[in-house]
Formats: sequence, C-alpha cells, structure tokens
Amino acid sequence: MRPERTVYQLTEAGERRLRDWVRLLLAEPDGNSTLFVPALTFAGVLTPGEVTAALRERRAELERREEAATAVPPELPRILVLEAEYEAARLHAESEWIGRVIDDLTAGTLDWPADPAALADIEALVKED
Repeated sequence: MRPERTVYQLTEAGERRLRDWVRLLLAEPDGNSTLFVPALTFAGVLTPGEVTAALRERRAELERREEAATAVPPELPRILVLEAEYEAARLHAESEWIGRVIDDLTAGTLDWPADPAALADIEALVKED
C-alpha cells in the first residue's frame, strides 16, 4: 500500500541553489520577462537587501539597453526603427517599475515576513471577510 502523500523537504544545498537562482533571475534582464516573473514569485526567499541589490543591478542593465536601443541614426526612416522604439519603451517601463519597488524596499513599506516559510501558508495570509 502506498502512502497517502509524500512530503519533501528542501535541503541546505537546494536552498542555496534556489536563492542563487532567484538572485540571478532578478538581476539579469531577459528579453520577455519569462524568467523574471517566476523570480518575483520566489523573491521572498531572499532578504529585502538582497532583492534590492539584485533589482538595482537589473535596473542599471535595463538603462544601458534602453540607451543602446535609442542610439539609432536620425536619418533612418522611422518605419525602420519602430522595433527599437518599442524596445526602448518596454525597457523604460520595466526600469521605472523596478525603481518604484526599490523605493518601497528601501523605505521598508513593502511587507516582508521575517521567516520566508510564512509565505507558504497562503490561507493565513489572505483573510476572508
């Protein structure tokens, strides 16, 4: 007879790997945010300071890429640079949002539990009326 369910526990090595992975994905921009969104989901495994540092790194890279996207010869017809305009606008919007999150982290206004394990109990976090 099989057990009703199997419970797994994260090892210390697994926790280190998770934290490294989340930190890396928060810090390094990807082309379409496919990896950034899951990293945001798991950001709670890091400290607010670690998240702030990673997001500052990401924002600096976004600003560098935005500058590169806008560095097109002015004599080119606009139709040839629409893609670059779009990319610059996308990068700018992400950078601005990240700046607001960094401000909230720095000000201490972003709720952050002392124990990341507390985030696993969603029912306790969401109080029904």
